Amino acid sequence: MKSKKPFLSKEILILIIMVIFYGLFSCSEKPTEPPPPPNPLVVDSNFFDWHLDTARMTFVAADMYIADTNKIFLPGTLYGIFFDNGILKKIRYLDVYPNFKAYCVNGTNINNVYFGGSADDLTEKSKLLRWNGYSINDIELPNDSSQRILKIEVISDDDIWMSTDQNIIYHYNNSHITSYRLDNELSAGVIHKDNFGNLYSKFSKYFPGYPSNYLFYMFKYENDNWVQVYKDSVYGNNELRGYAGIVDNQIIREGLTGYYRFTGSDWIKYLNTNNLILPENACGGGGFNNVLFNGIEENHGILVFYYDGKQIYRQPSYYYPVEVFWEIQYKFGRFYLIMDSWDFFETYLVTATFKKTNSKILKQEKNEKNNFNIIRNNVIK
Repeated sequence: MKSKKPFLSKEILILIIMVIFYGLFSCSEKPTEPPPPPNPLVVDSNFFDWHLDTARMTFVAADMYIADTNKIFLPGTLYGIFFDNGILKKIRYLDVYPNFKAYCVNGTNINNVYFGGSADDLTEKSKLLRWNGYSINDIELPNDSSQRILKIEVISDDDIWMSTDQNIIYHYNNSHITSYRLDNELSAGVIHKDNFGNLYSKFSKYFPGYPSNYLFYMFKYENDNWVQVYKDSVYGNNELRGYAGIVDNQIIREGLTGYYRFTGSDWIKYLNTNNLILPENACGGGGFNNVLFNGIEENHGILVFYYDGKQIYRQPSYYYPVEVFWEIQYKFGRFYLIMDSWDFFETYLVTATFKKTNSKILKQEKNEKNNFNIIRNNVIK
């Protein structure tokens, strides 16, 4: 008696299994990010409410720490500035350290704020101060060649990283300072942490006598070392230019025709301005479809533009006295900006809030505020 043949041959079963596994693997992969629109429209818009607070100081560094919606710290030259619900309060670190000059600020809450800068104009040694809500304390740093702290990345209350104007990075962890020395002749350090917890730092190497031409470096912290992961040159008509800001916890660079974000090994364009707008100075946002940036547009001059991932919206200039911003950050569903007056006798903190007609943005703002309160309560506990 002949045996019956199997319903499916061995070869067909293997093929079916391969197709199933391929389908499962493909579905689990992260979808490819679509390229930015090649020719985004530039249209006039008016969906922000703008509010100005005057810092009443000739110089405020291009940095800020936004502890809560209406609680913002700025690193002033003469004193630290704390805008508490629109009321300017002074943190008088000059009463204790009369020659200190702040260049950056960051923190975990209004009672744990770090000011980084320089000890004085003569010795020009890096200095770190800590505000506990009542008084200023000095955190001693190594006596080395660094002259000022330019950026602070906060990990937790007692764990912070600092990049300097030289080739040195500091790590302050539970009262202990560790120094990391990178390649010689590096300067202008900017350190930041991405959404996956990776630490990156940007540095530049300038050529004497040619301030517009320099080498641009990216380093990553791996296995207790800072490893170079990228290098290029900013020169002539090269597309990639200098540092612009942070968007979605990723470092951003200007280009001649748009803005670029760092992938960990290279730069990819996420905002295409072509020849319509020349990126200028600051850029910031909460995502790559929610960006505010400075730009120069022919027949319009320097303005602020908003990008929603599809098109660019030109903001009316009459909402603010000066159109050049030095720092743009996005938090709690709104944008915060630092700018100087044309005569440089005043510095302004500008808040750009979406008009209340946009329910989607309002919902996003509410969710972000709730998430912040949950995190803050957990920290306090």
